[in-house]
Amino acid sequence: MAMNLEKMLIEKTYYESFMEGNEEKHPGFVLAEAYLDARQKGGKGLPEIRFAQGEVYFAFRDYEGAIHKWEGSDGPLRQWAVKNTADAFYELGELANAEDLYKSVETMNTSLKAEVALQLFSLYIEKGKEDAASETIKGLISENPGYPDAANLARSFFEGRADWDSATELAANEIVRTKSAEWADILISYVDRDATASYAPVYFNKVLTVLYETDQNRFGELAAALWKTYRGSEAYFAWIEEFNALLASFGRLPVGNWPELSLLYKEAYLDFTTSGNYSIQSLAPIMPSLLSNWLAIEDKRTNGLAASALLAWSGRFPAGISAEAIEAAESSLAHSKRTENDFAEGLALISEISAWAEGQGMQISPRMEWIAGELANFRTRHVVTAGLEGNGKAHVLKQILGDSYTEAEMIASTALAFQYRDEAAVSIVTDESVIEGEELGELEGTENENSIYAFSLPVPFLKDSGLSIIDLPEFDGDHVNADHFDYIGLADSLFFTVDASNPLTAAERLVLGQIREQAPGLPIHFMLTQTGEPDPHAFEQAAMLIKGSFPNSEVIKAGPAPDRERLFESIVKAAVIGTPERSILGSRTDKLLLLIRKTLDHLLFQRTEQEKGIQAEIENKEQMAAKLTGAIHQLGDIEAESIEKMRKSYRKRIDEAKADALADIPELLRGTADFLKEDSDFRTVHLSLNDEMNRRLNVYLNETALPKLRTSLGEWMEETNSELSRIQEFLDEMAESFNSLYGSDWIRLDCDFRVLDDWQRDIGRMANSYQLDKVNVLLRRTPSQIFLKGAGKLLGALPQNSAMLYHRYKNFVENEDYLDTARLVNDRFFMQFDLFEKAIARDLSLFFLNPHQILQGTLATTQEELAQSRQKAADMKKNPAKFHDPMALFGIRLRQLEWLEIAGRGNN
Repeated sequence: MAMNLEKMLIEKTYYESFMEGNEEKHPGFVLAEAYLDARQKGGKGLPEIRFAQGEVYFAFRDYEGAIHKWEGSDGPLRQWAVKNTADAFYELGELANAEDLYKSVETMNTSLKAEVALQLFSLYIEKGKEDAASETIKGLISENPGYPDAANLARSFFEGRADWDSATELAANEIVRTKSAEWADILISYVDRDATASYAPVYFNKVLTVLYETDQNRFGELAAALWKTYRGSEAYFAWIEEFNALLASFGRLPVGNWPELSLLYKEAYLDFTTSGNYSIQSLAPIMPSLLSNWLAIEDKRTNGLAASALLAWSGRFPAGISAEAIEAAESSLAHSKRTENDFAEGLALISEISAWAEGQGMQISPRMEWIAGELANFRTRHVVTAGLEGNGKAHVLKQILGDSYTEAEMIASTALAFQYRDEAAVSIVTDESVIEGEELGELEGTENENSIYAFSLPVPFLKDSGLSIIDLPEFDGDHVNADHFDYIGLADSLFFTVDASNPLTAAERLVLGQIREQAPGLPIHFMLTQTGEPDPHAFEQAAMLIKGSFPNSEVIKAGPAPDRERLFESIVKAAVIGTPERSILGSRTDKLLLLIRKTLDHLLFQRTEQEKGIQAEIENKEQMAAKLTGAIHQLGDIEAESIEKMRKSYRKRIDEAKADALADIPELLRGTADFLKEDSDFRTVHLSLNDEMNRRLNVYLNETALPKLRTSLGEWMEETNSELSRIQEFLDEMAESFNSLYGSDWIRLDCDFRVLDDWQRDIGRMANSYQLDKVNVLLRRTPSQIFLKGAGKLLGALPQNSAMLYHRYKNFVENEDYLDTARLVNDRFFMQFDLFEKAIARDLSLFFLNPHQILQGTLATTQEELAQSRQKAADMKKNPAKFHDPMALFGIRLRQLEWLEIAGRGNN
């Protein structure tokens, strides 16, 4: 009855409790009669009747009437009446009054609390107060999580406002509370849309545990979705650790139920062991549980990879892996068979190693990559031909390949590969590169000791038989070159040429023994040749001898003039029919894994060489920087010496010219006394004599001083040119020395000889002609000159005074020292030559500028490269795990594939 009462109160149908026996009457009429009857009986039950009347008014949308009936209610339904009054105000749009009333409800009744919360939730949404709405619905679900529709309302609200954290918590809690598949699907959809990435992995442990116990399919789906969300994030390792600890806590796990999880385990294992992005230190805590759980859940039909991975890891890092897990892995492998996937996994591994090595500044040998590519070419079977020198191998190959082999014989010291192609082509494959060409002549001279020429030929036999032929150079003794075993390792079968007249010599047996030791499972067949006239008896005897030592081998008559069709049939029979396809798959997988191990060894060797190379580079750069620094100092000394030497030489010549002028000018001026005559007008003679002195000075400077200067400075230019040329020769030798040490045309120290052209032009201009500005020789105010000029003006007009003035003037001119005038003229005349001297240092600096810039720039580059090399060396020394950890992981991955091969070999 209590549940029915709460239902009536929630649905506002409490009034129906008064309708028993009066169903045909209107509820308002029935309640009015009940109200009057109650009043007449003393008022008992009136609050309940008024409450019911309020419901009827509310149903007919008379909200004011309902409020009137419910207000002031003091009966047992008082708190329901308050809530209903708030509902009426809500319907009237008076949201503030409604909110106040909802908040005023005080009750311990969970249903009433829930209904108030739901109404407040709707009210807050309508008012746009989403945070308050969120807190309200969360409070309701926390206190009364199973209240009808509350969770679904909350979910719609959270999704609508993209509050994925709240939606995630709701879904997780509902899964734990209800164990509902529907809520599991909802949470999985959140994970799929990456809405849960902010949660720590441990948060989902409880949810996953519930699903594991109730719905293992959805457990697998949720776990896989979470795995993909965390993959690549900072929380990835935490997820791996938490999830695998959780799985381990479940005890015995179902096998083969979670294929998507199994794939994620495989992808994680491959990423950890082949990407080169992880350290052993980071993987050590998570790999044991990861591998153990992977093996535990993997389908028994495909668990070879997981089992071999666990054994490979435990072989290198046994800590954390139980004896039971190792036993289970060994048991799984005992029933594992070879598949084509094993070979594909090997190819994927070598590709990963190649990509990683490139990032380390190393490379897998192009020749090794070529061999790997040939191993992967299952369209053809590889036949290796070998034999001792002089046993007729070339003759047999000419029968098979025709003129193409005749041409290839020119490079018989190198391994040769022949494949069918419609268009003829050739390339040479070395440890450094692959060089392609259209004909052999383009490539000759590029081979080295272990290179191989790869010929593509339109030879019908190669097409029809599906064979490719690898021809080894003839052995000239009883030893097989180690590099040739790389090509023997590529062989699906080996054809050994022997001379029927002397089969299986001691040297041949030694060679075949070495091949057997290195390639124990390789089928070996023999091609008998013979020189001279055919001797059938010799063929038979040789065949019997060979069969006695090699009973499983085919013996083919191949010379001296074989039936080509029969020869072809015999080769195909031995190479194709005698070797099943499945054995070729297993054999090539073994060879690929051996090739990968050689590749890893070669990378270790490269790393050692790289370290040595960096150290040598550092020493080389240090030596280079020291030599460059020394050269810069030497160049500075040369520049300073040359400037000083040329400036002094120039100064000496100018000083000599100045001294000559200083001595000549006074004499020249004294000689102007001959300009004076007894009949001169002594009133103005001082003016005309001054002019004459200036004229003679100009004549002297242009006809005596300048020619001597031209000659002297010409000699100086020759001397300078010779000196600068000598310096350039020295710098050329310096550059040549650097270039011979550090590379062709590394630097050029060319000086700027245009300075000589500029000097030649300037000297030519200065020494060509000169116009002296008028010098006041006789017009100065010395006492003697003042006296003469005054006497001339006073006495010059009287003829009887001319003789006296003439002698006076002449005596004055001839005895004046003129040193001040000579200095003045020198200062003016040599001014431009003095200015030229001051520019010598600047101009010579321009002459040396380019060598300075080249040496300084080269030193800066060298020091930068030195710093980089030192940093590289420091990084290698500081963090060796950056190289060695990926190498160790590649080794584990290889060992895992080897485990698969060992198991598969025993079960096929």
